[in-house]
Amino acid sequence: MTVILAWGSSNVWLKIGAEGLAPFNLIALRYTLGFLVTFLIFFKRCTRPNRKTIKYSVLLGFILFAIGYALIMALKYAKASEVSFLASISVFFVPIIMAIWRKQRIKREVIIGMFLAVAGLMLLTNVGAGFAVSLGAAFALLASVINAFMVITTNYSAHNAEDTVQLGVLELGFAALFGWIGSFLLETPRLPATNNEWISVMMLALVCSAYGMVAQTIGQKYTTPEHFGFINALEPVFATVFAYILLDEVMSVTGYIGSALIFLSVLVANGLLVSLKNNRETGYEKDNQ
Repeated sequence: MTVILAWGSSNVWLKIGAEGLAPFNLIALRYTLGFLVTFLIFFKRCTRPNRKTIKYSVLLGFILFAIGYALIMALKYAKASEVSFLASISVFFVPIIMAIWRKQRIKREVIIGMFLAVAGLMLLTNVGAGFAVSLGAAFALLASVINAFMVITTNYSAHNAEDTVQLGVLELGFAALFGWIGSFLLETPRLPATNNEWISVMMLALVCSAYGMVAQTIGQKYTTPEHFGFINALEPVFATVFAYILLDEVMSVTGYIGSALIFLSVLVANGLLVSLKNNRETGYEKDNQ
C-alpha cells in the first residue's frame, strides 16, 4: 500500500519537474539519484550481479524509462489527476495479456470493467462528436499498456532472479543510463535550476524510485501479476488528492464522473464488489445462526 501511495504522488512531481526540465533529462536525474541512494544502501548485495540478473535489469530499466517518457509527455497536455486515472487502465491489460499467454478465457468481470472504463474514459477526456482522444490521453494510455508489461515482466524477473533487491537497484541504474543517452543525443542535459525542480527530482528519486520501485520488485515475488495490477486501483485516488493539494487541480463534473467510472471499473474487474457482497452475506448468515 505504501508503494501505491508513493506512486500516487509521482505524476504530480513529474508535472512540476517537466515544467523546466526536458523529459529525458528529468528521467536521467531521477533514476541516477535513486540508483546511487539504493546502491549505497545495498552495496554488499549489488557488487556481483550474475548475467541473468543483469539481463532482467536491462529489460526492466528500459521499460521503466519508456513509462517515464510516456507519462511526462502525457502530463504536458493533461492534468496529473486525469493522467493517473487513465494510466490505471493498465489493470485490464495485465489479465488480458496473461489470459492470452496462458490461453485462457478472459473473465466476465474484466470485460464488464472494460466497458465501464471506456465510458469513464470518454467522460474524463471530454470526447466530442469526432471521438478524438487528446494527445495527453493517448500518451497516458500508452503508459498504461507499457506499465502492464512492466508488471508482468517484473513478476517473471523477480521469480527468476537470485536477488530481488539487486534486481530493483540495477533496474534504476539502467533506466538512468537510457535517460542520459536520450538526453545527450536529443537535449541539452543540465542540473535543476530552481527550488521546484530540485524538490521534484528529489521526491521522484527518493520516494517514488528508490523506495517505490525497489519495494515493488521485492513485493512482486510474493504475489501474482494480476493481483499486483489490481492493487494499482488506489493510485489515481491518491494522485487526485496530491494534485489538488500541490497543483490546485480541479476537474470538471464530467471529469469526476468519468474518474469514478474508471475507479468502479477497476473494482469490478478485480471482483472486489462481488467479494464484498459475499462477505456481507456470509456475515449475515452467521448472525442468524
